[in-house]
Amino acid sequence: MDIQISTYFPMLIQGLFFFLLFLFTLYGVFLAYHWFTFGTSKHTSQLALVVYLAGGAVLFLTLASIT
Repeated sequence: MDIQISTYFPMLIQGLFFFLLFLFTLYGVFLAYHWFTFGTSKHTSQLALVVYLAGGAVLFLTLASIT
């Protein structure tokens, strides 16, 4: 039984990418909930969420261009 890692490597990388995207989304939902529930200012919470999403978008677009 000869298993070629080169045939499974792209699926592994793609699966890792989507798993990281899922974790990022889940963490973002928790952050947004806490920022908007316990935050002192709605404007500050919105700004923090925009910065978080923009930074994450840059990182994930970079990861997507590599894979």
